[in-house]
Amino acid sequence: KDFVVDYAWVQEKDRKNWPKDLSKAPDGIDFSRYDVIILGDLDASAIASANHAAIRQRIASGAGILLLGGYHSFDAGGYGRTKLIDLFPVELSKGRSQPFDSPIDPAFQTVQPTRIKLLVQHPITTLAPEPENTRIWRELTPLLSINRLGKPRVEPGVQVLLASENNEPILVTGEFGTGRVLAFAGDSTYQW
Repeated sequence: KDFVVDYAWVQEKDRKNWPKDLSKAPDGIDFSRYDVIILGDLDASAIASANHAAIRQRIASGAGILLLGGYHSFDAGGYGRTKLIDLFPVELSKGRSQPFDSPIDPAFQTVQPTRIKLLVQHPITTLAPEPENTRIWRELTPLLSINRLGKPRVEPGVQVLLASENNEPILVTGEFGTGRVLAFAGDSTYQW
């Protein structure tokens, strides 16, 4: 009851009308009103540059953002070419992206089940008291695929909380201005 959630779905089948300016949609989004913004599997080209700038400003001034994995997230979604690049707690490429209607590129996503390893005890990763917490993370159903996040930035506040068994980052925290950032590489948590 303490949350009010607004949802904006930008459909891939409507690509001919991209980029959409979400502030001018029928129920226009005023990003300055939100405490948390979640971007999930949204190609950077789907929304207007002005929306990227508004999101960046809102996070810099104290809001939080959750960046979720998916076919068009992180590098795969072309975020390295946007005004949002600096708020990601991982290094993004400025020139790469996943072409639409192409098979998954292993440079962007894994294509095999991935087990999660808890690296850091943190309020976000605490599901139960220890040692139960570590056991729960270890026994979760493997994710069918994850985004390759890239190297974590070397900056204050950046911390890898979860990784794959191969030590690829899966959950990375960061800060941007006075805001907080959480990057989660998983795109198949529906299995949980």
